[in-house]
Amino acid sequence: MKAVFLVVLFLFGVSLAQVLNSTPPGQSRLYTIDDFLSGDNFAQVFYQSGQPLPQTAFDIYTNASNLDNLGLLGSERDLFLEIDDSLANTQTSSQIVFDNVLDIGYWSASTPIGASGFSFLQYDGRDNSVNLAPSGLGGVDLTFSGVATFLYVNIANDVSTEYDFQVTSTSGTTCTFTLQIAGTDGNSPRIDYYIPYSLFTPSTCFSSVGSIQVALQQFEQVDSQLYLFAIFGSVPSGTPTRTPAPPTQSPTPSQTTAPSQSSTPSGSPTPSSTPSQVLSWYTFDDDDEGVSPCGDELPRRTYFLDNDLVIYYYFYGNGDDNDVNKFYSDSSAGVLSLSAVLVSAIALLAF
Repeated sequence: MKAVFLVVLFLFGVSLAQVLNSTPPGQSRLYTIDDFLSGDNFAQVFYQSGQPLPQTAFDIYTNASNLDNLGLLGSERDLFLEIDDSLANTQTSSQIVFDNVLDIGYWSASTPIGASGFSFLQYDGRDNSVNLAPSGLGGVDLTFSGVATFLYVNIANDVSTEYDFQVTSTSGTTCTFTLQIAGTDGNSPRIDYYIPYSLFTPSTCFSSVGSIQVALQQFEQVDSQLYLFAIFGSVPSGTPTRTPAPPTQSPTPSQTTAPSQSSTPSGSPTPSSTPSQVLSWYTFDDDDEGVSPCGDELPRRTYFLDNDLVIYYYFYGNGDDNDVNKFYSDSSAGVLSLSAVLVSAIALLAF
């Protein structure tokens, strides 16, 4: 009887691991895999009657100056699109879009009536190829020594679809998870998805990651946008505004030849590895208690900075309760009736 009870408890415990749509307690963004703010990719297939299927297209963006992989893990984003079925004279696309008005970037895919296929984004280091380099990232620790436990994506879509996540370790293990996303009847609100590492099969790839790939199933009429791809975990106690340094990873892997437009990606060589600069990360709080008079806010960005490039400014308020806009910086000031301290960090970063 005890054995049966223990088995039931074990199964119940496993079932508790699930995709969440709100920030897990005690979790914060530790690292950004892709904020889609740098570079653009564009892949499009215009299918004409009589053409063979499948039809493919790809595009590669490389940021050679991004040595610390800020906002783009591996400093390269590979985009691949395959159309397996289509009506004549229809256009299917997958691309990175930057909205100048909202100052945000995102991955956008559009599938017309009568067409179907898939597209994927690939993060496997700078190899200038959509052929997967399984160890291209050189063994990134995306657990941050055990404190990071969630992949995070922010997605909008209109028709039911799937996002397939594939993480490979430098030991050769491939870990996979499929995120099922329900349709929204034409309305496409942005939804947060926090995916526990434990949901991957197996879940042993995250301490030494060689590559990451996320594929969107472009079923008929699927229109979907992915706005942010990040890592969430627990912030170490006693450090409310700082978290572990960005994971160590290798820069440019050995170059490979990009495939032809009609080829399907396959494996590519393993790169050498060298250490990267260690930075600290900061976030900025607007002290609005999570409420904005201007509507929904975007997720707070994380900035990785060299401490030597941070300048702190302190502004001291002095005045009565009805005059909170008076600030001064007199170092000889005595008692402050209003003690508000704002700290700003300016990063002198060259890209």
